[in-house]
Amino acid sequence: MPRSERVLKSLFIYLLLGAGVGVGVYAGRALGRSEPVLAWVGARLAASNLPVRILLSYVRPPPARASPLMPGMLVGVGAGVVLAVGVTWAGRGAGPLPVLFAVLGGVYTALYVFWFCWLGRSRSEVLVPGRRLPSFVLEDEAGRPVSSESFLGAPTLLLFYRGNWCPLCIAQVREVAERYRELERRGVRVVLVSPQPHENTRALAQRFQLPLLFLVDPGARVARQLGILHSSGTPLGFEALGYEADTVFPTGVLLGADGILLFAHQTDNYRVRPELDTFLHVLDAHSPFTASPALGCPTSPRRS
Repeated sequence: MPRSERVLKSLFIYLLLGAGVGVGVYAGRALGRSEPVLAWVGARLAASNLPVRILLSYVRPPPARASPLMPGMLVGVGAGVVLAVGVTWAGRGAGPLPVLFAVLGGVYTALYVFWFCWLGRSRSEVLVPGRRLPSFVLEDEAGRPVSSESFLGAPTLLLFYRGNWCPLCIAQVREVAERYRELERRGVRVVLVSPQPHENTRALAQRFQLPLLFLVDPGARVARQLGILHSSGTPLGFEALGYEADTVFPTGVLLGADGILLFAHQTDNYRVRPELDTFLHVLDAHSPFTASPALGCPTSPRRS
């Protein structure tokens, strides 16, 4: 992503959150002053729906995935716009402000759904089913090197996630953790990779306390090697928290025990993540490649 687009998207999301909170507070005060209720209800519904959802995702765990078009939210925002405009048109509104706020909410919601969420990625020429991945080296939470050669001998689910700052990434990690036993029964090793700082990865590993392998891709070198680098994909200002400007496109990779790529999910919308059942179906379809359930899930790969 060009730096100019990174700046534009970062400013957009910060302004969206600020505007949503501001409109919500203003509309609440207007309702408290007994101004025409329905017009302000519509304005609040249209302008605060999306910002509230985004802010809540940092407070309570969101679903692991969502529809790229978010139809429920679009319907709610659209209803708010219609209500504010309709009431004002009928002469029972509170002047132009509720309509202005509602239309503003409709515009930035549409921009979020149809522009902001889309990553603009090209499909990796490396992640081709049937091919062997090139060798690469990651690091564990303590900074010790871990070679991809250590993944041989058991099926491996590699999930590349953007970092702890991304609620949907963490929701996906949480979903894998909750259903880890289903993968363990198939002898699958689970490897979670992010270019974020080691201390962030260490905190995430301690949070789940499961035999999942949390690894770091310093400088997003492996992401670049695999063709899944999201240049300037981290929101502006997160460098102050230790994150690099470059990150990784959310990507799921399933390797057979022989290191051959069985499946790769390369979403172009950060809200769209694969169901874990998708990986399980692929594993079951390639049963000759999977390890015996009696083998369990290897959790201590060799370090180079």
